[in-house]
Amino acid sequence: MAVVDEENSKYYIEQLRKNEEKVKEELKEIMKTFNSSEREVGIILLEKEKEKIKINPIIWVKTIDTLYYETACGSGSLATTVYKNYMEGIEILELEQPSGCSIKISLIKKQDYIQDAIVSGKIEEEE
Repeated sequence: MAVVDEENSKYYIEQLRKNEEKVKEELKEIMKTFNSSEREVGIILLEKEKEKIKINPIIWVKTIDTLYYETACGSGSLATTVYKNYMEGIEILELEQPSGCSIKISLIKKQDYIQDAIVSGKIEEEE
């Protein structure tokens, strides 16, 4: 999972609205460069909305060569919090998911290292 900074995310989100297929191919090409043997890899595009950070997780499923927009992403939320901790020193972050619900991540650090993380939020069952 990779997190794209807010400025580049803004560009990709705007471009997705203009030419979705072209930008999806660009994002897939970026994901192909990830050194991973996993069946799926993803990119998190970040948006700032009214002092909240919204994540836009896009997952590439390699076996069927398809991009999928997630409605929520715990691992992406954790990756975003670790990124924000590294960039800005943030240790607790509430992230809005594409579904509109939020996931809160609290990092527990020991000296300069992340020792644990607590992930919390409302769980909803799909009908």
